[in-house]
Amino acid sequence: MPDSSANITSLVIVDETQRDAAIALNDELITVDPRLINNPYADNLGYGTLYGKYAFSRNVLISQEYSRWWEMLSGCLIIIADTDFLFSVPQDPIQ
Repeated sequence: MPDSSANITSLVIVDETQRDAAIALNDELITVDPRLINNPYADNLGYGTLYGKYAFSRNVLISQEYSRWWEMLSGCLIIIADTDFLFSVPQDPIQ
């Protein structure tokens, strides 16, 4: 039976420079606020280094209201992952 508590979603991954450039395009009505990937175990997902990078919802690439970000983010890595694994630092690190 699938885990009903899983938060599987598609995310666009960016570095700090890309994050800052994206935030610079924010206005009063439409903004983006990428989230810091703060779980060091995120690097074990098979997507390379994710820890310390930032994640946007993939909706930024498909929703017309975010079209000003499309060119900037279109070449970025897109992953499918459990957000709890990316953004939650484990309380008891695995030995």
